[in-house]
Formats: sequence, C-alpha cells, structure tokens
Amino acid sequence: MFADDSPFAADGIASTFRIADGSCDFTARFVETPRYLANRQARRQLFGYYRNPFTDDPSVAGVSGTVSNTNIIMFNGKMLALKEDALPYEVDPATLQTGGSYDFGGGYKAPTFTAHPKIDGRTGEMIAFGYEAEGLASNAIWIYTIDPGGMVTSERKLAAPYMSMVHDIAISQNYILIPVYGMVSSMERLHQGKVHWGWDDRIPSYIGIVPRNGDASEVVWIAGPEMAMVHTFSATDEGGVITLHAAVSDSNPFPFFPDVNGKPFNPAGARTTIRKYTFDVARPQAGWQEETLFPEWAGALSRIDDRYLGHPYRYGFLTAAHPHEAMAGQRRISPMSSWWT
Repeated sequence: MFADDSPFAADGIASTFRIADGSCDFTARFVETPRYLANRQARRQLFGYYRNPFTDDPSVAGVSGTVSNTNIIMFNGKMLALKEDALPYEVDPATLQTGGSYDFGGGYKAPTFTAHPKIDGRTGEMIAFGYEAEGLASNAIWIYTIDPGGMVTSERKLAAPYMSMVHDIAISQNYILIPVYGMVSSMERLHQGKVHWGWDDRIPSYIGIVPRNGDASEVVWIAGPEMAMVHTFSATDEGGVITLHAAVSDSNPFPFFPDVNGKPFNPAGARTTIRKYTFDVARPQAGWQEETLFPEWAGALSRIDDRYLGHPYRYGFLTAAHPHEAMAGQRRISPMSSWWT
C-alpha cells in the first residue's frame, strides 16, 4: 500500500524441490493467511504499514495481518510456517496447502510465536516464545517449553526492560538468552500511522538470561551499549559463565525502520559482524565482555547445525561478503563457515 513500507511485509511462500528418477520438480504456493485471502478476494492490497493495523483498510478491521513469511520448521510431524506476530500456520508438506493456525493443542496461550524457536539437538524439546504477548506494543515476553510430542510443559511470563523487537534468542545447556535492543515501538507511534518499528540509540541494550528449568522471576537483565542482535548462532555455559556467538551490528541494521529522533541512517553502524559475548550469571552488574571475530567479514542470518543447539558446537554459518572478493566490480556473496576452538 505504501512505497516506503518494509520488505518484511511480503506474503510468505512455501516451496519444494522433489528429486526422483533423474528429474527435479519444483512447486511453490503462498501461505494462505487471512491477510492473503482477504487481499486475493478484494484483488488489491488492504493492509497498510508493516504491523500497524491502524493503517489498514476498514474492511479488514480485526483480520490478522500476519504474512507468515520468515521461517519454516518441521516439529512433531508438522510443517509450520512462522512469523513472529502470530501463531504458526500448518502447511501440508506434500501439497503445500495451508491449514489453520497451530497452538500446540491449546497449550500455547500467547498470541504471537517466534520465527526462530530453538529445538534442543539432543532432547528434541522446543524452547519458543512470543513477544508483544499482551497486545500491540506491550513489553511482555512469554516463554514456552514444548516436548517432542508437541505438548507444552512450561509457560513463563516476564517483562522486558522496554518494548523491543525480539526476533531471535539463543539457548545453552542450562540457559535461555533474550536480546533486547533499540528497535522499538509504541501505541503512540502506531496511532500516528507509522511503520511498526523505529530505532532509538538513546537506550541501552540488554541480554536477558533465564534458567531453562527456572521460573520467570529468576530472569537477569545484563545491560550493554547500543547494538542490534537480530540473529544468534548459539550459546554454551560452564559454571555459570555463558558464551554466546551472534551476528551483531553497532546500530540500526534496517534503513526502512527509521530513527525515532530523525537521525539519518548510518550504513557503517549497520555493518553486521560475528561477535563473541561472555556473561557471568553470578555477576550481572559486570555487564558483558564482547569480542569481534573475523572483523573483515560482514554478514547476517547466522546459525549452527541444529543437531548441536543447546550443546557445545564448533561451527557457525552465515552468508557473508568479503571486501576483497569482487567480480566485475561487484561484490560476490559467498557462504562462510567458521571454526571456534
């Protein structure tokens, strides 16, 4: 509807490649969310700025605006399309037909579900969460543990230091790590008809640490300088000391989410590199230690082999661009693997 809207507002598509008998068949289908179906019926865009229902056409008041476009996972025999502003949508892995939203047998109560749940590589249990869990612009984060059979075994409700994008988390053997940073929103902002997110460099960043088997009251928030930790690799812990690897920028990584104070976008601050963080749970007042690994590489969408989530790991992967690799004057994007000892 608006030319300056976020590209994150695009409808989600599920696709398959089927290879057999010397041939490869490709299929793709839109995830048929309520938003997609309403737009298709109207044959025009009815939804306004990214995640701002106050800018939608009045005809879709109360209709979910999720686009279910960020991630697809397999869990408990179900294929789930994910977007962090709504529940997952089931997609048939054979036909790619969209089913309904999925709430894990009614045990998942939050209205939102992360696009990046963590499934323990050894136990198969899932750690998931929803932010804005008590309504638009709320700072509530609800954390769930879900067993391999799809049953919710714990629900913990906590409040972030302020309302922030919480796109990804990390898990170690014993802890859950929750990054909170200056990508913020408010009801005032939404009522003003703006895109959901804006960047505020005046506020500190935080990492919330919750014991995997503990209560929400045990959360510890460790403060640090301005940064954006949109995606993590993973984490490990030993003796209450946690090591976290993540792809991090010093400031706002997204030019389509403008600065709330009108400052121009800072491309240098958006550059994302691999960082190593160390936290001592017993000394949260000491803050965190940060080290930049491979500073010559800039990249994003960090992850590890899922079989090692929640446990020690050696390799991390992300898409990266090296400043000295070029073809015909253009940078070549190449996959990178890194080895930590």
